[in-house]
Amino acid sequence: MDKWILHCEGPAAALSESYFEARFRVLREPLGFSPNAARLPDDDKAIHAWIESNEKMVVSVGRIHLIPRDSCGSSADTVD
Repeated sequence: MDKWILHCEGPAAALSESYFEARFRVLREPLGFSPNAARLPDDDKAIHAWIESNEKMVVSVGRIHLIPRDSCGSSADTVD
C-alpha cells in the first residue's frame, strides 16, 4: 500500500520535475495549455504544497501567494 506524504515549502522551494508534470497534467493540460505553462514566472515567490507517494510520484499540487503588506488583500496577484 502506498504511503502519502504532504510537502509544503515556502518561496525558493526546490521543486521537482514530477511536481511540474503533475501541475501540467492536472491543471493545465485539461484546458489545452502546453507543458511549459506549468512553470510560472513567480514560482520562486509562491508557497507550494504537494502530495507525493512513497514512490516519489506527485499526485496533487497547489500553490498560494504571500499577500504584500501594502495590499488590501482583495487580489493576491496585484498590489492595490
